[in-house]
Amino acid sequence: MKKLLIAMAAVALSSCSVLTGLAGIPSSPKAVAEQTVLDERIALGMELAYQAAAFSAVTAIKAGVVPQEQMKTVRDADQMAYNAVLMVRNAYKAGNADSYLSASSDARAAISAMMTLLKGF
Repeated sequence: MKKLLIAMAAVALSSCSVLTGLAGIPSSPKAVAEQTVLDERIALGMELAYQAAAFSAVTAIKAGVVPQEQMKTVRDADQMAYNAVLMVRNAYKAGNADSYLSASSDARAAISAMMTLLKGF
């Protein structure tokens, strides 16, 4: 009786359209691990890029290169870059590929904008 139920279940599942739509599933645990390592490296790269930009901002301010009237602009650019990096962290933790990609692009743009601003002084 158990063999008959197992055979019936196998036949039922083989005709299930859900199983044919699983093309997005990674082919192996190695593929998952490699993608995870890549995601971690991207997140770490964003963190390090932000830290470098923030250090540049602090150095420019302490050196007196940033005019007083531009301090708020630098502070706002720093806050935007920091918030963007937080979004990368949150998207990584959530494991959402779409939001992670979007957050990474936003962070890269915000950090780049901050560095461009600092280069203008």
